[in-house]
Amino acid sequence: MRTKYLVTLAVVLILAVALVVVPASAGKRKRAAVPATPAIPTGVLPDSLQIPPGAESLLGQWLSPAESLAVVAAFLELTPEQVSSLTTLLQQRHTAIAPLIQEIVTRQQQIAEQLQSGAPDALTIGTLVIEIHQYLQQVHGVQATFMQDFLNLLNEEQRHRYAAIRLAEQLQPFLPAFRTLRLI
Repeated sequence: MRTKYLVTLAVVLILAVALVVVPASAGKRKRAAVPATPAIPTGVLPDSLQIPPGAESLLGQWLSPAESLAVVAAFLELTPEQVSSLTTLLQQRHTAIAPLIQEIVTRQQQIAEQLQSGAPDALTIGTLVIEIHQYLQQVHGVQATFMQDFLNLLNEEQRHRYAAIRLAEQLQPFLPAFRTLRLI
């Protein structure tokens, strides 16, 4: 059942890419079936991008950050300069987000301690919740800036390929219903 799901997901991804990429490349030269993967610097990605022990992806195994970067670079056909810029952006995002996440975790622990105490202080808990919300807004701001900078790295054709991935992500939740009715 899981294999059938993965095959179906792969087909949908391929079709979504074809729908977006074919119109964008109509009349252009033919491309190789599998683009060459640019050289990926290893050991330069932040520790936060390491895969947690025991975690699994849809394929049954997580890719390392360097492998993930290689897949993204190959799919989007990034140049070595773009890969270097993306690596820098990833490091900058990590540097900006890591202390914010630590502050959030600290406040979540303080809330848990308050709730486990015999007499939790509502004012303290409320203040901690507001602070967590403020830190989360900062995290979202950092991510929004990162995404804008990432999109600015891409040329038009690469943006079409990225849009195909986003479309596939949006369609993925609908696959089980189509599979249940044996429509795919």
